[in-house]
Amino acid sequence: MPLFRKSRLFASDKRGSAAVEFALVVPVMLIALVGLMDYGLMVYENTRLSQAASAGAKFAIMAGNEDDDAGIIAAVRDALPDSYDAVTVAVTRECRCPTGGVVQCDVECTGEIAPGRYLEVTVNQDYPLIFDYPHVGNEADLQSHAVIRIPD
Repeated sequence: MPLFRKSRLFASDKRGSAAVEFALVVPVMLIALVGLMDYGLMVYENTRLSQAASAGAKFAIMAGNEDDDAGIIAAVRDALPDSYDAVTVAVTRECRCPTGGVVQCDVECTGEIAPGRYLEVTVNQDYPLIFDYPHVGNEADLQSHAVIRIPD
């Protein structure tokens, strides 16, 4: 059998083509699936941090606890599972005018309006990623805020 005829028979043989296509596509699909799973878990963790920041803000507004930083931080930590040891919580206060500018609390805003007092609860966590992504690395800094206006 001439070489040309053998190569033509080999090229027209379709047996095993599905296995070759499967072998080429599956690794790409698995990498995409794991990447999507990694992103989904990161969004889930960020949502949990957001809920914890809101729990701290709710504690602050309830019964006038806005000056109890330790209680606010404890409320945030209680809203998270015990596995969240590396979470950092910050509580800040500031006064803002209706225009949005931050001012000293004893200064009047334009139109002789007293500034509003605000409390912000910030929750940070370094979230370890499954892969080492370009321009991101293998860790994402997740951060959530909850801001409330303290009633006068």
